[in-house]
Amino acid sequence: MKKLIIQRLDTANYFRKVTVLVDGKSIGKVSFAETAHFEISTEAKSVNVKLDWCKSLPFELDSSLNEEVFFVECSSNLLNAFSAPQKYLRLHKVKKKDLPTNQQILEFRGNFRKVTGISTLMLLLFGVFLVYTLYVAIFENSPLWYALSALAGYNIYRISKGIRQRMKGQM
Repeated sequence: MKKLIIQRLDTANYFRKVTVLVDGKSIGKVSFAETAHFEISTEAKSVNVKLDWCKSLPFELDSSLNEEVFFVECSSNLLNAFSAPQKYLRLHKVKKKDLPTNQQILEFRGNFRKVTGISTLMLLLFGVFLVYTLYVAIFENSPLWYALSALAGYNIYRISKGIRQRMKGQM
């Protein structure tokens, strides 16, 4: 038997699990910010991952190694999911020492949930404010309310841009 370690830290598909396939057969799933350990036969030839209809390109396994470590990357670019599924979901071979520790993964998961929760709340508040200011601006025909609507729309744009950048790992 041989050990296969798969780690996933991407934030693009937070709620969905990635299926791990060895020689085309499912051996398990990997969630957001999780390191999964699998026992596979030494005769296994390839590994790839699958998310819904997207599959990564297969990665050839080295039969001489007792342990192989891979990192799963999901793109946040939805265009890749339809035009180039192999770019949407990728598998990278890494060294075990390069993987984050369990403590670092827990901190990452906690920080991501906290930032996501706050961002969602702020988007909701500015969305309600935008709807209200547009309602008043249309019925009152007041330039002040149009300016407040524009300010709310700008804040929604900035928050959603920050979320997109965080999902792409640019922050």
